[in-house]
Amino acid sequence: MLYLYGLYSREGGHTAPSNQRFDQYLPAQNPAWGGRDIAIIETAGREPAWLNIRWQSCIP
Repeated sequence: MLYLYGLYSREGGHTAPSNQRFDQYLPAQNPAWGGRDIAIIETAGREPAWLNIRWQSCIP
């Protein structure tokens, strides 16, 4: 089992305004930093065909 915690967006939108502000802040500190769309993570995680990915948001 693998748990990832991060600043993710879904379908190009952030889940909260604070996440959007944080995502704007991060690349200003380092261009390699910033949020990623969860679809990219899901696609990469499906490389092994046996992997089952479930999306769970802990932020209301």
